[in-house]
Amino acid sequence: MKLVTAAQMQDIERRVDAEGLALSALMQLAGAAVADASVERSPHSPILVLVGPGNNGGDGLVAARRLAERGRNVFVYAFRRSKVKLDGTEFCSTDDDAGSEMLSRWVRQCDVIVDALLGVGQTRPMEGVLGNIITCVNTQRNPESFVLAVDVPTGVDADTGRLLGDAIRADTTVCMGFLKPGLVTYPGAGYSGYVELDELGIPRFVADDILALYPEDADIAARLPAREIESNKGTYGRVLVVGGSVNYAGAPSLVTLGAYRAGAGLVEVLTPDEVQRTVANHVLECIFAPGARPQRQLGPDCMRSMAEASEHARAAVFGPGMNQTDETRDLTQSFLDTRRRTGTHPPAVVDADALNNLSTLGDWWEGQQDLVLTPHPGEMGRLIGSPVSEIQKDRLDVALRAASRWGQVVILKGAGT
Repeated sequence: MKLVTAAQMQDIERRVDAEGLALSALMQLAGAAVADASVERSPHSPILVLVGPGNNGGDGLVAARRLAERGRNVFVYAFRRSKVKLDGTEFCSTDDDAGSEMLSRWVRQCDVIVDALLGVGQTRPMEGVLGNIITCVNTQRNPESFVLAVDVPTGVDADTGRLLGDAIRADTTVCMGFLKPGLVTYPGAGYSGYVELDELGIPRFVADDILALYPEDADIAARLPAREIESNKGTYGRVLVVGGSVNYAGAPSLVTLGAYRAGAGLVEVLTPDEVQRTVANHVLECIFAPGARPQRQLGPDCMRSMAEASEHARAAVFGPGMNQTDETRDLTQSFLDTRRRTGTHPPAVVDADALNNLSTLGDWWEGQQDLVLTPHPGEMGRLIGSPVSEIQKDRLDVALRAASRWGQVVILKGAGT
């Protein structure tokens, strides 16, 4: 699925309008989707619809009207929106509810609460009246109630997933048109509940220029090649794992197991002598690269062995459990220099201490191809010189900028990798 920012969604709406699908028609479709989702959650109980001043509030009003037409008992509570006449509904504005007594009563009374306050355009902290609405919904809703957010829960930045102070905790979010990054990036993902996507009939081609994708399980499964009956381990390629030290003996074992479980035919491990025994005890089917190996940690003296093993590998993993010393930094530099000089080495995942070693090497990415870097936030912070707190504010943007600068695949690990 495409990941679309707030600005990109606004541009898409303009393009869709130019194609003849009016925004008013999209609002009707969005409101109908919200009404249907509300009825599914609670077929008979009263429903509270919170509406704000923009298009998101308009979606909420359409939903309220459709629910009333179905004979549902509907309450509309408005923030910065003029009073509207909807047959079959009760209306209250924040201007007429200074003590929030009506809001509290309706929140406790209703089994479904629809959050249509702000949507994707929110950027300011949730303070004052708006903050009070959020607190009331989160703390006073009855235990059996269901909160449904329209597009994005109020208080969640649609682009980054960061919280704008407090945010409404939704059980389900009905996302309109395209998936928003804040719904799959934490902490926003933790406030969004189950995310349902309603495409609203928007043609897919209007998002062809958007590169950010969110793969579902089925997308990943479709990438796995079929296993032929008439085949053997040589059919499925060899992975070279370079890593491990006496202090981190488990890392190469885990990587080797992961490579086999992902479908590799053969895994060859280059690791110190003392670590080799640990790996062999955990992964019976792997083989070990011959040649010079130090006892406790890898260093430049195993470069020849690594180069020879690389000639037979279809992919490599470099760095897990390697340790950070002068010797492993020299080995990392040799790894990069050899790839830069020959240009014939296999694609490689660069992980763990290899990433920490990269952070000490200037312009390490120059002349490199086919690397997949897998930093967690701390490692990414060392690579780009930023504190973890800054990285976590906008994880998608950090990963995109790093990938663009280095010209490599970047996987920023964490909740919402």
